[in-house]
Amino acid sequence: NAISGPIPADIGGCAELRWLYLKGNRFDGDIPESFFSLALLKKTDLSENRLTGGVSSEFNKLGNLATLNLEGNNLNGALPSGLDLPKLTQFNVSYNGQIDGPVPASLAGLPASAFLGTALCGGPLAACPNSDSEAHKSRKLTLGAIVGIIIAALVVLIIILSICVLIFSRRRRAAAGRSTEAAADVHEGTDPITVTVAMTGRDAVKRSHSPPGSPLIGDGKKLVFLGSAPERPYDLETMLRASAEVLGKGVHGTTYRATLDGGEPVLAIKRLRDVHLPEREFRDRVVALGALRHDNLPGLRAYFYSKEEKLLVFDFVGAGSLSSLLHVSQAAGRSASTSRHAHASRWRRRAAWRSSTAEGPRRRTAASRRPTSWSAGSATARTWPTTAWPSSSAPRGCRSGARATAPRR
Repeated sequence: NAISGPIPADIGGCAELRWLYLKGNRFDGDIPESFFSLALLKKTDLSENRLTGGVSSEFNKLGNLATLNLEGNNLNGALPSGLDLPKLTQFNVSYNGQIDGPVPASLAGLPASAFLGTALCGGPLAACPNSDSEAHKSRKLTLGAIVGIIIAALVVLIIILSICVLIFSRRRRAAAGRSTEAAADVHEGTDPITVTVAMTGRDAVKRSHSPPGSPLIGDGKKLVFLGSAPERPYDLETMLRASAEVLGKGVHGTTYRATLDGGEPVLAIKRLRDVHLPEREFRDRVVALGALRHDNLPGLRAYFYSKEEKLLVFDFVGAGSLSSLLHVSQAAGRSASTSRHAHASRWRRRAAWRSSTAEGPRRRTAASRRPTSWSAGSATARTWPTTAWPSSSAPRGCRSGARATAPRR
C-alpha cells in the first residue's frame, strides 16, 4: 500500500485489536498516544514507513506484545532503559540511523540483526565506550602534549642560549685579540708596540715567570702598558698611593710627578680632562702617540681608561719644559752681559730649540694621519691621565712645585 499521513489518533478505539500490520506504507509523524491503550495487541509491524520520534517507554503498557517491528523508519533517540515486555520474542529497530545509546538489558539477548544500521552499542553489539575512561584518557593525552611542548620549548631555549653564549665568548676573545693586535700595529717609521696589563698579587707572581714579551692579561679596568712591562712592576693601586707633585696644568688636564715607594721609578702622570672618546678610539690614539719616537718627546709607558678617569703615564724627564727653559734663559739673559755676541748666541739656541720642537709633530704626522685630541706637542714633557687622582683641578693652595699626596683607594 501507499497510505500516507499520520497514524489516526482514534486507533485506540479498537480495543479488541490483536494484530496490527502497517508495513510498507508512508505513515509519518509520531506514534499516537492512543496506540498504547491497545492492551490486547500481540503483534505489531510498523516497519518501512516514515515514522519519527523516539521509542517511548509507553510500550510497557502493551504487556501482551510478542512482536514489535519498527525497522526502516526515521526514529531517533535512545531506547528506554526500563523497556520491559515480558512476552516479547521478536523486536527490530534496524536501519533507524538516529537511534543511539546502549541496548537495554531486557533486549540484550536479541540478535545483532535487530539493531543493524543504528548507533546503538552494547548487548549483542560492540561494547559501549566508557565515557569517563575516554575523557580521562583524553585529559591524559592533552596533559602529555602540554608537557611535551614545554620540554621541547625548554630544549630549544637552552640551545639558543648556548649558541648566544658561544657567540658572545667568541666575540669577546676576538675583541681581546683585536685589542692586542691594534696595539701592535706598526705605523710608518715606528717600531712594533705590544700591550701588557699591570697585575697585582698572585697573578703578577704567576706571570713574572712567563716568557718574555708574553702579554699579561687581567680582568676589569687595569693599567695598560705600551711595550714590555717595567723592570720594577707596579700597578694602578701602587701608582695612586705614590706621593704626587703638581707639575702644571694645561688645556687637556693636570700633570703630576709621582714617585713610587722606594724612590723609583719616577713618573709623569697626566690626568686628562674633558676627553670623551669611546675606549677603542682612545686606545688607538694612545697607541699612535706611544709609537712616536723622538729625542724631545718623553716616552709614553702606560695608560688607564675608565668612564670617569683617563690617565697617561710618561717617563719623567727632569730637565724642565720648553716654557721654563725659555723664561729662565730670558731672566738669565737680563742679568748677564747684553753684548751683541751673547744676544746672537741666545737666538741661535732658540732657533735650534724651535727646529727640534717642530720635529716631533712632523714625525707624528708621518706616523699616523689621524689627529689625536692631545698632540705630541701638547703632551709636552711628562704629561699623562690618571684615574681617580686628586680632583680634576689641583688642590687649593697647591702651586707648581708644591707636594701633595695622592689619596689611598
